[in-house]
Amino acid sequence: MALIKNNARVVCLVALMVMSTSFFSCDASRSLDIGLENEWDIFCLRLPGCHDPKPSNLTLRACQLDCKDNDYDPAKSECKAGACCCHK
Repeated sequence: MALIKNNARVVCLVALMVMSTSFFSCDASRSLDIGLENEWDIFCLRLPGCHDPKPSNLTLRACQLDCKDNDYDPAKSECKAGACCCHK
């Protein structure tokens, strides 16, 4: 009985490793195109300088560059609630 439990654990571990290496590595490299990325109209990421009520020009420029790097319109970028938000 103990042998069956150990085999089940090994099979589950191997399955998790295979799934994580195939799916997460594709997602990290942006090579997996399932259509969702192109449908997002807004994209937000945490930016430390965006916590200020009036962010500095340097923070706003960093936000614009982050938006441009992620294929969003840099002119439509904004800092709000501690995050840089990019719009299509």
